[in-house]
Amino acid sequence: MGRRRRSWPGLLALAFAQFTLAACDEAVTAVQINRPGGPQAGGQDGLLVCDAPLANSITAEIGPEGGILSLGGHRLVVPRGALNAPVSITMAVPTTETLELRFTVEDEPLFVFLRDVVVEISYARCLDQVGDSPLRVWQLDPVTRLPVLDHGGVDDPSRMTLTITTLQLSTFVVAR
Repeated sequence: MGRRRRSWPGLLALAFAQFTLAACDEAVTAVQINRPGGPQAGGQDGLLVCDAPLANSITAEIGPEGGILSLGGHRLVVPRGALNAPVSITMAVPTTETLELRFTVEDEPLFVFLRDVVVEISYARCLDQVGDSPLRVWQLDPVTRLPVLDHGGVDDPSRMTLTITTLQLSTFVVAR
């Protein structure tokens, strides 16, 4: 009896089918992708509206060894191995009524890491607007500025922060 040989296209189709089935499992999908038309500013389920802060930003070079950026209660934690070369990362808090945190890496509005990074967003300036609805972090499309990706988040009321882990940096907003 001879060994049965599998073709590359057959193996690729099998791997794709297994990946697709795994991605459909509710336990696997932690990030929900939504079309434009996600939460809007204000309203019961909209973007969190707060007192507008003074614009502020910080830029630092972070390399393969990792690092931390902190600004106004917000933090970015880049673990060792998330980058293969040093890059310039900017974290900015724009003067907007929504709770928004903008990141650029080497002046690009969207960047993908090799490993998950941690983003902590402080909602201390929005305490009177938080209410009982759970808070969620949404990613904005860099071109349309519409919410397109729901990252969820872990709320820590004692620290007044919402924390996500993500492979990509862009602009994030908080919604109810």
